[in-house]
Amino acid sequence: MTEEQIVYENGNFWVAKLGSGQYEIYKNMLTHAVRCGIVSYGNDNEKALKAAITECDRKASLNN
Repeated sequence: MTEEQIVYENGNFWVAKLGSGQYEIYKNMLTHAVRCGIVSYGNDNEKALKAAITECDRKASLNN
């Protein structure tokens, strides 16, 4: 995973792009990040990114 793959952040949660239409959601912990979600919509990158950001924001709002 590289920093260039991170496409969105909200507090301790962030979204990383894996490939076309594929994203993972992570939560920062004390010493590392833990994957807490996966979004995949085949080759529909726009739909996948929108869903990943929505889920990231939802998780961040529940964490407060």
